[in-house]
Amino acid sequence: MNSPDAITRILNHAATLSVAHAHWSARDLDAPDGGAARRAATAAAVESIDALLRELHELRSQIITETRRYDDAVNERADALIARLRGDRRIREVLRTELGDRAYYELAQQ
Repeated sequence: MNSPDAITRILNHAATLSVAHAHWSARDLDAPDGGAARRAATAAAVESIDALLRELHELRSQIITETRRYDDAVNERADALIARLRGDRRIREVLRTELGDRAYYELAQQ
């Protein structure tokens, strides 16, 4: 996973959004430029939000994918262990049946 890179990009977009929002918040509605600075700040803020959302969704997807892979690997190991334990139990049951309880317990204590 490239989360350090993703986190860096998210922080960069957040910083850009912060600056754009500050410009947008400090806008002068009666400015002689006819609101061009306001429109530019608005566009920058919206672009930053969109970029943040894209990065967050990508990071979320990566985290979910890796978590599912990890869970699948853990489940495979657990299934293998359960299968081995079931096999061990069957072996014990066969030995106990064939040898009888007393002989089985004596063998188990060795």
